[in-house]
Amino acid sequence: MPPAWILAALLVAGSAQAEPLTFHAALNLADDTAPSIAAKGKGLESARVAATSAGQLPDPKLELGIEGFPVSGPNAFHPGRSDFSDVKVGVMQDIPNGGKRRAQVDRAHALVDTAAEEVEVESLDVRAATAGAWLDLYFAQRKLAGLNGLEKDIDLFKQ
Repeated sequence: MPPAWILAALLVAGSAQAEPLTFHAALNLADDTAPSIAAKGKGLESARVAATSAGQLPDPKLELGIEGFPVSGPNAFHPGRSDFSDVKVGVMQDIPNGGKRRAQVDRAHALVDTAAEEVEVESLDVRAATAGAWLDLYFAQRKLAGLNGLEKDIDLFKQ
């Protein structure tokens, strides 16, 4: 959640415009520009991308090798002379059990749901902080206007 002083500065900067920043405009502006909401949105996007690969089979593995390669004795480093030397070429595919893959999918969907809720909570936190800052500024301006009015009244009595 952004600090209140950032939101207050945003409201003050907005009030320097030709027209005052209304309460709803301040909330909309905070929703559109808060970096914390954008960061949570990127987390949601990341969770959605990760969920697309959940539960898929792992990549196949290519296996290459030489078995029974002689490294000592009269046939050392001459595999053609040995009857036990073999070249091994193959493809392996790991297949995890279905329950584990379903659990991965369910976990990925739960992470997406959690990320979506975090975006919503962050948005509500930003809106609450913005509302508080806007109200603080509004009442401070009203108080200042009232004090300025009192100052004029006091100046009238001084004359």
